[in-house]
Amino acid sequence: MVRNFWLVAVGVILFLTGCETPRGGAKTDGESARVVAVTAEHLGWITDVQWTLERMVVGGRAYSLTGDRPYVQFGPDGRVTGFGSVNRFFGLMQIEANGRVRWPEALASTRMAGPLPLMRQEDAFMKAIQTVERWSIEGIHLYGRDAEGLTELGFRAPVQQ
Repeated sequence: MVRNFWLVAVGVILFLTGCETPRGGAKTDGESARVVAVTAEHLGWITDVQWTLERMVVGGRAYSLTGDRPYVQFGPDGRVTGFGSVNRFFGLMQIEANGRVRWPEALASTRMAGPLPLMRQEDAFMKAIQTVERWSIEGIHLYGRDAEGLTELGFRAPVQQ
């Protein structure tokens, strides 16, 4: 219920402001004014939402998604939890004031086996998410990119109907 409130509130704010860069937000290099970097000050923009993976580019190559889609949730304390396609994962993430993301240690996960295509998808996703060096948000979309721009994860927040 609280999550739905915040999702609606963010949507209304973005609609009313015309999707402009929120005050204090930092526009990321080479991106439109509607895409804003998530910084330590604005971590609340992405917390307590289940972000479902829509698109995954690894090493510059698009990865075809299949089956149960990975998702990720961020806590206000930097905790990261989610689902990789077969297993659940958890760990910590730190975002600096300038928006740079640090992963203090590898994400941990359960160790269940599943169909080979889903295990491969999960393996690629788990490696990719831990290379994310910047998060940015555009409306109901969250993007994570590595430092070289060769890996990109595109997530979407749930939409209530």
